[in-house]
Amino acid sequence: MPLCRYKRGCNQVCAYCIVPRVRGRERSLHPDALAAQLRRLADEGYQEVVFTGTQLGTYGFDLPGTSLAGLIRRLLDETYVPRLRVSSLQPQEVSDDLLALWEDPRLCPHFHMPLQSGSSDVLRAMRRRYSPRRYVQAAETIRQRVARAAITTDIDGSL
Repeated sequence: MPLCRYKRGCNQVCAYCIVPRVRGRERSLHPDALAAQLRRLADEGYQEVVFTGTQLGTYGFDLPGTSLAGLIRRLLDETYVPRLRVSSLQPQEVSDDLLALWEDPRLCPHFHMPLQSGSSDVLRAMRRRYSPRRYVQAAETIRQRVARAAITTDIDGSL
């Protein structure tokens, strides 16, 4: 399954991360280019495409009138790959508007939300933009809105 990278760079500047330094600032790829890429992949016979990038939930911040929900809605309307998967969302990026899109069976009910730590103090030191409480709220919202949702995560095991 191919990856469709639609966001590059990162503006988050977490305390431990080198991504902003090596990849630069966030920039969203234009929706027209992404729709064309998805159509090409479908024409080549791909059955599943994974949307990936850094800070996916802020997609479109640099493109007026564009958002992640708007992009996914457009790609569902204009393309025909049978399965689409969103690779990673931050807890603060989970919204009712976004989750409503999962009514379309082409979107895999899989949500990857990095946790990094269950400690508020550690998350604050890492400069993460959520708390353990916000993480749990996002997971509960996903479970309420998306049938049979699978939620996976990353946890720093060095503690």
